[in-house]
Amino acid sequence: NAFALARYNPDGSPDTTFDGDGKVLTDLPGGEVINAVVVQNDGKIVVAGRAFASTEDFALARYNTDGSLDSSFDADGIVLTDIAGDIDDGRAIALQTDGKILVTGYAENNTQDIVVVRYNSDGSLDTTFSGDGIQTTDIGFHDDIGNAIKVQADGKIVVAGSTGSASVQNFALVRYNADGSLDTTFSGDGLVSTDFAGGTDQGYALALQGDGKLFVSGYATTSNGMDFAAARYTADGSLDATFDTDGKALVDFNAEFEYGLSAALQADGKLLVAGLIGFDIRAGAVARFNPDGSLDSDFSGDGKVLTQVAGSEDIAYAIALQPDGKLVVAGYTDSEGWDFSLARFNPDGSLDETFSGDGLVITQV
Repeated sequence: NAFALARYNPDGSPDTTFDGDGKVLTDLPGGEVINAVVVQNDGKIVVAGRAFASTEDFALARYNTDGSLDSSFDADGIVLTDIAGDIDDGRAIALQTDGKILVTGYAENNTQDIVVVRYNSDGSLDTTFSGDGIQTTDIGFHDDIGNAIKVQADGKIVVAGSTGSASVQNFALVRYNADGSLDTTFSGDGLVSTDFAGGTDQGYALALQGDGKLFVSGYATTSNGMDFAAARYTADGSLDATFDTDGKALVDFNAEFEYGLSAALQADGKLLVAGLIGFDIRAGAVARFNPDGSLDSDFSGDGKVLTQVAGSEDIAYAIALQPDGKLVVAGYTDSEGWDFSLARFNPDGSLDETFSGDGLVITQV
């Protein structure tokens, strides 16, 4: 495996100013996976994931705007961080306003614990965060994983993910003070666990509302199988009863498994969740909620959109909103092997045919 990036023009064509062909591959020691990407205000691109050295470690790379590695970031553009376990996986990344970089994920050494690492803008560990730049949080169960991270306007740091065992898992939400300590004003101890239906619940994505409320999406195991799941919390960590009456909402696409893997918040307060649904064949899926937790019928008539890009396995991993209200969903498809895929939708959920002619782009990296 190698780190892989692609950059596109607004019409969906490859941006040839990015490494000549719009694509960049970076080999690190062993196998590498990018799980998250963020763009700095200066246009530089920071990615986070994992790489295998003697063990699997958090891995970061920073690129200049032309796709070359940024030598001002730890001298070669690449940073590896061994947390404490056999497997350390960086799942999500966020930028602070001062240029510092936050990465969350997990460290596994018999059990899995949520990890947050803060780096200075030059790639060094920020020792003002938890003393050594690394904060490990054991919620109390066998498997604790951080899948999403955001920074509030007040500097507090919120991580969403899951906690539990192999058979029973809940949404997990953790809030830290700016120095890395747990924020005890959040649910009394900084930790929140949310059960949907007694089975396997995983929180994958996090969005912060302007009023301080927090929106988490993922999936929950119900009697119907696995459904898109969403929860909204007030600023103190309690479930928000104005969201679907109990703070929790489920969306059933009538498939065997349904994973909500990413989320975005519109300016009008509507909430988008993207992921995949499937039986033997998988399709990309997007759902849009009204602010009260109901599905938005203005979005494709029923609040739900399914997209088969090219193959029998299409997965939507990430969603982003454009200033004009259009939404871009990225993932992969198995059209001719595993390829990057993009889809752009109009605000009503229809595919935007000004994007590559049919709203879809496939890239073999």
